[in-house]
Amino acid sequence: MQAHGLRSGQAIPLVRIEEIYDSGESEGSVEPRSATRSTAGPPEEDGEGCSTLLRSYDELQVQDLQDLLVHREDELQELRHVIAMKDHVIRSLGEEIGSAEVAAQVISMKDHVIRRLQEELEETKQSFLENSGTLGQTTDATMFTALPVEMSTAYVPAAGDVLDERIADFSNGRRNLVMFTKLKEQGYYLFGRLLVQCFAENVESSVRGARCSLLQAAGKD
Repeated sequence: MQAHGLRSGQAIPLVRIEEIYDSGESEGSVEPRSATRSTAGPPEEDGEGCSTLLRSYDELQVQDLQDLLVHREDELQELRHVIAMKDHVIRSLGEEIGSAEVAAQVISMKDHVIRRLQEELEETKQSFLENSGTLGQTTDATMFTALPVEMSTAYVPAAGDVLDERIADFSNGRRNLVMFTKLKEQGYYLFGRLLVQCFAENVESSVRGARCSLLQAAGKD
């Protein structure tokens, strides 16, 4: 093939493009057309494979999240169980501490009552000893026991004293005599070792009767 220029002169031969392309294939400088067409874009089956891979990756992510959620729920349940156990232990300790405090208060109150009773008992003993000494000095009588006494020591009432006469009837009418000692204070006597207050009732009493309702024993304050 030849081409003629606009100017006159020798004609320059033109090489066909196909021949240049073919010669390029032989030299390795230019790729074939078919190869160029094949690399223009991915085939359809490759696109479907990519979509399948993306779907599988999403499903794996969802499964991982579900597994993580289940694991977190198990941990939460375990924590709730631990908290419940701690609450139970705290309540138990609180009840034990409260019981111990109540028990300590009760023991303290008992100790206080016991100490107070002991103090009152000591005061009563001391008062009794002091009163006994005073009574002994007042009546000028010696201490005695509530053992039977002889008939010679029978109680002799004071003349004209109705109460004394009834006491004599009561005391001397007993099978086992117990010493009666009259004190200076009106109505107070020592019946053996017992301090009593006596008074006469408006009733008749026989000399040696089995009953006598004229005595009332009372501790002297």
